[in-house]
Amino acid sequence: MPKVLLEDDLKQAVLQHISLYEYLGDLGRTKVIFEKSVNYGKLIADALVFTDNKGIIGVEIKTEADTLRRLSHQLENYVEICQYVFVFVHSSHLAGVTRLLSKYHYYQVGIIVYDQFGTKVIPGLYREAYFNQEAKLYHALSLLWTKEIRSLLSIMYNQQQTVKAEQYKLKHKFPSLYRQGDIGHHTDISKSLPRSSLIDTYCGIFGYTSGIKIICQVYLDGALDPLKQLQVYNFNDSFNGDISYKVPYHKKGKYRHRK
Repeated sequence: MPKVLLEDDLKQAVLQHISLYEYLGDLGRTKVIFEKSVNYGKLIADALVFTDNKGIIGVEIKTEADTLRRLSHQLENYVEICQYVFVFVHSSHLAGVTRLLSKYHYYQVGIIVYDQFGTKVIPGLYREAYFNQEAKLYHALSLLWTKEIRSLLSIMYNQQQTVKAEQYKLKHKFPSLYRQGDIGHHTDISKSLPRSSLIDTYCGIFGYTSGIKIICQVYLDGALDPLKQLQVYNFNDSFNGDISYKVPYHKKGKYRHRK
């Protein structure tokens, strides 16, 4: 009797088949994380692929033993965050997934279908995913901790101040002011600002396209808070179990778990 494939086997298959996403074009650098709490605790995303050039790719895994009972709710959250969304599903669920995507008008969601051959996962691209125009930067920022958002804003502010000082020769005209730190000195965004204000500021400064690209670069460059445990993979790595962390709410509530 063949081995029953578990979700960990499917995660390994995700890591082994970057070719499934290459029809999108040049992905640039990529990093993969699994079992990540996103959208302020509404979803545990099975897999997220961060890319240089195509934004965030979300992959919801459904093994042969899973049901599709919560898939519409899960996809609702992926669509709020990711630029591309796929369902990675066993062939026995293909008809059900196709009907569900049609019923809820998830025209942009792709399907990767797999079968089992011995102990191997054999996946194939059944339906291409299209660029998701419903994603919002606000929701994508649930992928960053408050400290990380504040740090990005501080870097942006300091760069602007440095450029301004150089442009107007302020360092030479007002050396005492420059030394005091009002211009060109490292500045931390106020720690008293609530997360909601930081998010509003981030969205206002960077906008959607640059804002998503910066989130991806945080993961690609390993610029995450070192105090938070997170296992980040490259394609073709061996999956060895993952350490995921939860994103704290800026509103009261409890974490929800999937499946």
